[in-house]
Amino acid sequence: MSTPPPAAAVAVAPSADAADSGAKVAAARARRAQLALLLCLLLLAALVLAQTWWTVAQDRRLTLASAHSTGLIAVRLLDEHATQTLRDAERRLDAVVAAIARAGQKTRLDDRAVRAVISAGQQDGRYLNALQFVNLQGLPFVNSAAYPAFQFDIVDRGYVAPLLADPAQRGSRLGHPFQRFYDQALVLPLARNLYDGAGRHLGIISIDIDVAYFAGVYARVAKDSGALVALFADQGFVVVRTPFAAGYLDLDLARSDVARRLRGAAAEGVFEDGHFLDLGGGEARQYTYRKLAAYGVNTVFAQRLDDVLADWRQRSRERVAFAAAAIGLAAVLGLFLLLHMRRLQRSERSLRDSVARQRQIEHEIRELNAGLERRVGQRTLNLEQANAELGQALRALQATQHELLRSEKLAALGSLVAGVAHELNTPIGNGIMMASSLQANAQQSLDELAAARPSRTRLEQGLQASVQGSEILLRNLVRAGELVQSFKQVAVDQASNHRRRFALSRTVEEVLATLAPMYQKSPYKMVLSLAAEVELDSYPGALGQVITNLVSNALAHGFDGRADGTMRLSTALDGDGRLLLDFADDGVGMAQAQMERVFDPFFTTKLGQGGSGLGMHIVYNLVTALLGGSIVLHSAPGQGCRVCIVLPLAAPERGANPAEPPA
Repeated sequence: MSTPPPAAAVAVAPSADAADSGAKVAAARARRAQLALLLCLLLLAALVLAQTWWTVAQDRRLTLASAHSTGLIAVRLLDEHATQTLRDAERRLDAVVAAIARAGQKTRLDDRAVRAVISAGQQDGRYLNALQFVNLQGLPFVNSAAYPAFQFDIVDRGYVAPLLADPAQRGSRLGHPFQRFYDQALVLPLARNLYDGAGRHLGIISIDIDVAYFAGVYARVAKDSGALVALFADQGFVVVRTPFAAGYLDLDLARSDVARRLRGAAAEGVFEDGHFLDLGGGEARQYTYRKLAAYGVNTVFAQRLDDVLADWRQRSRERVAFAAAAIGLAAVLGLFLLLHMRRLQRSERSLRDSVARQRQIEHEIRELNAGLERRVGQRTLNLEQANAELGQALRALQATQHELLRSEKLAALGSLVAGVAHELNTPIGNGIMMASSLQANAQQSLDELAAARPSRTRLEQGLQASVQGSEILLRNLVRAGELVQSFKQVAVDQASNHRRRFALSRTVEEVLATLAPMYQKSPYKMVLSLAAEVELDSYPGALGQVITNLVSNALAHGFDGRADGTMRLSTALDGDGRLLLDFADDGVGMAQAQMERVFDPFFTTKLGQGGSGLGMHIVYNLVTALLGGSIVLHSAPGQGCRVCIVLPLAAPERGANPAEPPA
């Protein structure tokens, strides 16, 4: 009787067809894995490029918006200066017109009587001088405290003929700037029709406004900001343009496409152009404008786009370089994985070949069994090493994913910083402008003191302007400091959610300071009634989240369709040493069916309109679980909503599961 061979030495090989079929299946599986890896790498590169493009585009938009905000501050201040100057000139004309009307009530006025009244009321100012009168026959007369009365040529003064031809026009009209012959000063005429007490048309009266008064202010603004600053009329002539050049006085903007578009545009806005108000042309600028419709003039603040976008271009290059590095690293990792997959595929093919060879040389199995075990062990070691290398590559890929997530967080942080910068822009911009004005006032006072005969009146005016400017500067700096402190504390609380002792009233005011932009410029207002000297040992971040959700719900749902509304937030202590927090609004209210589901997850009154329905569910969990209190809602249709929250002064220790909302 023969002895059977050892079990380890006996092998039953599959058929050749089955082996070929298995090889084809394995090859197809390997090709699918390689294709999936390539698709993932391409998708990752596309996501990195899309994120980079979006970040660059958003950064450019925010950079231009910041420059536009700076320009708006400048044009509003310049507009206020121009309005005040023109109104002073108009009041001077009104005083002379009133004096002529009173004289005309006593007797019929002729040209000599009108000139006498004008001469008696003449009083040149710092920038208003030279009253001018033109009778119905077109004969002019000028009276100035600095120069004797004289006549002038009306041919070059285009405002005379239209006003004489239209006696019914009662409003004031600006004329083209011109140089006075006796002192060569550039002046801007403001004219209107003149009537006696009986309403009889006597002619035209006008007053000269010293253009240098505008130019000084515009030059200071242009020097501080490095921008182009100009004042031009709807009629097409330029009043002031800084930097100054004589050629701009004869520049006609009436046929300019930009000027035509501005006539029908909003009261203030922004546009980009490379030639407007620029004789040289070819230099792209961002123009921020403001229209003074009452007098038909426009203020322009233009910044070079190259200067505005210089920092943005540097940041964009850095972002593109980072994206290219990330894509390159992902490509290297993908190539490394592909090489390992092909190595594994070759190992599998080699293993299949060895099995086929075993079918052919079964009689040699006993002799080769020991060597085969060593080879299998070596291949197992190779497989383990390959798996370790694959694990290392996977960890590297995960590190890359974490880095991309960090980049997204940095982009979100940039949006938050932009929002904070937008809130701080107004007080800081006003402070910078007022500091510049204080510097100019101080220099004017020093110049006056250095004069041979300093004027006490001018010195007092300069000091009064400095005091007022200092008060405005201090208020803006205090406002900026309060905003920074509020944003800082609220950000720390909501980011960490740590427990600490805190003053209730201060924490609530800081949270509302961060929420103020949501309703400050809306018809809705907040009324506070906070208990003083109340301290909590709790979680200020969770309390701030509760208040934020309540205010957001009131604005988004409670006041839906309402032209105005009031939110009331009050705090008090009850007899048991607990805090009562009461929030109410006078909005549309809720029906009983809505109140029964208001604390359910994903319930919203704006289904399909962007509402998630998690706001009140989160409020309930924070109040009952984390803060250890209770919450009750009272409402009726048309009677608003009232949320009553009772909290302990010391929150319970964390560890309990969140409570479920009531059924």
